Amino acid sequence: MQAIKHADREIVITRAFGAPRERVFEALTTPEQIRAWLHSPSAKMDLLTCEVTPQAGGTYRYVFRRANGATIEVHGTYEEVVPPHRLVANESYNFSPLHVRTATVLEPQSNGTAMTITLRYASQEERDADFEGVAASAGEAYARLDRYCANWRNT
Repeated sequence: MQAIKHADREIVITRAFGAPRERVFEALTTPEQIRAWLHSPSAKMDLLTCEVTPQAGGTYRYVFRRANGATIEVHGTYEEVVPPHRLVANESYNFSPLHVRTATVLEPQSNGTAMTITLRYASQEERDADFEGVAASAGEAYARLDRYCANWRNT
């Protein structure tokens, strides 16, 4: 995984997955599958709530519990959902004043899927302050997603 600062207000994350993009897209948009990989063992956070309606105007909401019992919430509204290629959403948090526009693009490759996520912030200062945390958490989360997709079997 690579995370870079791009333009004045963006972070661009790129990651390859060893699974077809349909599988990766479904793992990003299906609550049962999200629950299987979106948690943070290293940060000792459990995913308590996972609500996802992957359609334009639909929403998502994730509530995590930290080891100390505190909860954090990530929620957003989808602007665009084009299966299995693109997700665009506006995301915010109960623990931060940030509002981030995220655009996720999945492209097929001969050996799997290339994912590019562009996060757009209101200012360069917000982007710079968030960069290290985003890079670390994305690296861990998308490594778990890659393992999940590699082991997941359609039934």
